[in-house]
Amino acid sequence: MKRRDSIRIPSENTGVQLLDFLCRRFTYHERNAWEDLIHCGQVLVNGDTASSHHILKGGDRLEYVHFNPCEPPVRRDYSIFFVNRLDRETS
Repeated sequence: MKRRDSIRIPSENTGVQLLDFLCRRFTYHERNAWEDLIHCGQVLVNGDTASSHHILKGGDRLEYVHFNPCEPPVRRDYSIFFVNRLDRETS
């Protein structure tokens, strides 16, 4: 499933390169991973693809288009076994 997350660039980040902003703000990807995502067109600035050297301006809309991995299948062949210790101790 495709997902889009977006933010507005704060004015204090005017003049910062796109790659530098992403690496500082969103640390869940390494620098080279962000470079690959930018190159593949998964990071957009104001709706357009951009290079990693793109200079940001306050108010720019930054979008990250990513794919949520599918959930693994759920096992359904299990039983729940519950023993109430209090009931066993009082018997």
